[in-house]
Amino acid sequence: MHIRIPFLAVLIITIFQLTVYGIQNNEHSAKDFNEIMTVQLDNITEISMIDLSGEQRCTKDPKHIKAFVNYFNQFQYKRLRNDQTAFMPKRTMTINFDTGDDIDFIIPYGNEVFISHKTYSIRNGTIEQDELLEMFLLLSHC
Repeated sequence: MHIRIPFLAVLIITIFQLTVYGIQNNEHSAKDFNEIMTVQLDNITEISMIDLSGEQRCTKDPKHIKAFVNYFNQFQYKRLRNDQTAFMPKRTMTINFDTGDDIDFIIPYGNEVFISHKTYSIRNGTIEQDELLEMFLLLSHC
């Protein structure tokens, strides 16, 4: 009887700690933009964007790059199980983030976004196509 009580207490504490660790490190929990991008956001040297008509524009201006990063930083991203989306439109915008060594891409649509071959739902708002078009018009032709 004496051995059972400390053993049970240690077992319960261990299970609790493993549960908390699992919740915090779950790839399907909400994450910030810098946690889901494969490129380092501080190392981005160029952003290119393709609009719905297929026109491409780009920028190497650090001010515009920062504006794009700040825009996507305001949201949180929750990975969808098995990357199953509710829908995928035929035409979407594509945004490429280039560091010179690596490229990462974002395809936003509705309340979801496809980033580096993974699908996420958007938390804390929606990515507005109108705002992306305004940002697109600030970029120069490639």
